[in-house]
Amino acid sequence: MKEESRIPKTTLVSAWTRRGLFKKAGLMGLAVMGLGSGVAGMIGRANADGPQRFSHPNKRAGSQVPMRTPPPKRKTITELLTILQSHTDGPQAIEAARNGGARLTPPASNHPSLPLANAGPSFSVVLVPGHLQVGQSWVRLREVDVLQDSTFQLQNDSQAKSRAILKIAFPKKGWYLLNIEGALPPNSDVSAKIRQLGPTIPGLPFQAWSYPKNVSNQPAGRSFPAVFEYKGSKYPLEFYIENGSLLFEEVRVEAL
Repeated sequence: MKEESRIPKTTLVSAWTRRGLFKKAGLMGLAVMGLGSGVAGMIGRANADGPQRFSHPNKRAGSQVPMRTPPPKRKTITELLTILQSHTDGPQAIEAARNGGARLTPPASNHPSLPLANAGPSFSVVLVPGHLQVGQSWVRLREVDVLQDSTFQLQNDSQAKSRAILKIAFPKKGWYLLNIEGALPPNSDVSAKIRQLGPTIPGLPFQAWSYPKNVSNQPAGRSFPAVFEYKGSKYPLEFYIENGSLLFEEVRVEAL
């Protein structure tokens, strides 16, 4: 989906204050993250360091945003591990976590492919739009579209590759389950990866996901789980879109 027109932020109504704009758009909780200042009634391309450019909400074919259904009940760790197994290198990642000391029981004899997580995670944090910071853990979204309903759309187009920077205050070294929850827009597929950033160059991706086109006329929920061994690094993680688009819903991290 291509941009047809762009309206510089200087054309926004000057009488609206920055606080008023965030309030009107339902994004007061995001102000501290530096996400653009003119999103009310607009679709904006926003960066974590501030607003970049804005365009009219009718810029996209079929500009009416489909009605969102309420998000389903949050998936259990076992359900997310089962999803992870279906993606490239997922089974190997789960086995590495088990061998590395993660609290994963061996697969049950009657379900040989199902990895089970011991109950009661010792650490858990959930970050969602409006609450993208909890304590010292936060998510920063970069190069995303802000839709009419204030949903953040991550995508990889000719202009920019959307990213979610995850800075998690891991309490100690060990294995953690990460999950990015989102929804595929109608007629969209998605491929994404996650990696750890470094002082000069990012590291290699440690998990990749790919989902086929959503052929329904409503957004379809998708999960992007990964296991990660925290070794004490101070550098954040980066979730990025390689192809297609995704409506961002939450980041969840739990100890294994």
